[in-house]
Amino acid sequence: MDGDRTAGRFGAVKQGSLLRARNGVHAGKPKSRSVTELRVSIVARKRGNARGAKGRRKVDSVNDKHTETQSAAVPPGAKQAEETQDRWSWVERSVWSERMLEVLANGVKGDQWLSLIDKVWKEDNLSVAWLKTTRNGGSWGVDGQSIRQFNMHLDRELKALQQELLADRYTPRPVRRCWIAKLGSKEKRPLGIPAVPDRIVQGAIRHVLEPIFEREFAEHSYGFRPGRGCKDAFDLAKARDLASQPR
Repeated sequence: MDGDRTAGRFGAVKQGSLLRARNGVHAGKPKSRSVTELRVSIVARKRGNARGAKGRRKVDSVNDKHTETQSAAVPPGAKQAEETQDRWSWVERSVWSERMLEVLANGVKGDQWLSLIDKVWKEDNLSVAWLKTTRNGGSWGVDGQSIRQFNMHLDRELKALQQELLADRYTPRPVRRCWIAKLGSKEKRPLGIPAVPDRIVQGAIRHVLEPIFEREFAEHSYGFRPGRGCKDAFDLAKARDLASQPR
């Protein structure tokens, strides 16, 4: 991950903005559907379109005559709509609207994002984070609650988690330490297992923050980035090496 341009550039996320839920930020109780309804709609959306129901995406500045194959009218120097969609096709659409993505691509005024916490506790976001947590599986945390036990009272559990975030009462639990076999060695390596509710909150926060941080990474960085990995870096290095050899 050499060459990351992230140092000193995270003024975009104000310290404490993710945990600030006061002074009118959540003045009213969010209007939302039941978690059961959300779960059904999310599963249907994921199965039908892994990139987030592309047909439902809209850009506020686009007239009715525009289609997905046409660019919306944008100021000089701004990113075209199709380019924005292609680059950020992996983001969680329950959090990031087309307008937010355009702002992200073109730069945030003052390099500061405000009121991000309301995106974290959004019921759709928490439901998607729950779905991913369930799919990933994993063991129980320090509270002894398994994913199966959490899902037995899903509506109640997610609502309680949302209320903790809304009231600024959410506190992560300690991480359970366990030891697992180390490949090719008799030694074991430590593994930390967060509690199920904490995994859901972590996922919801990631949905909000990851695109903001992703914008700051250098093009040649491949570690721990969406759609990239060590194999991609190796393939690129190999291709460059072959290209540099005399013919």
